[in-house]
Amino acid sequence: MGPLSPARTLRLWGPRSLGVALGVFMTIGFALQLLGGPFQRRLPGLQLRQPSAPSLRPALPSCPPRQRLVFLKTHKSGSSSVLSLLHRYGDQHGLRFALPARYQFGYPKL
Repeated sequence: MGPLSPARTLRLWGPRSLGVALGVFMTIGFALQLLGGPFQRRLPGLQLRQPSAPSLRPALPSCPPRQRLVFLKTHKSGSSSVLSLLHRYGDQHGLRFALPARYQFGYPKL
């Protein structure tokens, strides 16, 4: 017995039965997505670390803070998001920005 064609399946089950079955499977799928936390399999090598207790001595910076940063904005690479993050960071920390007088830096004038 070969695979059932869509027309034969529709004749066997009927449109109402197929609709009910589709609704049941979609409900199960959505429930598993919403409540999927307990059903997810964890990889044995991937363990989440618990945050350790903070030490009493102050944490030393691992590298000196940067004083100058150059960011070149490019097209279609997520640079607008990075630019807004840099602006927000600079505004919070009182940094100054060097922006072009016109829209683009050094674009050839034809």
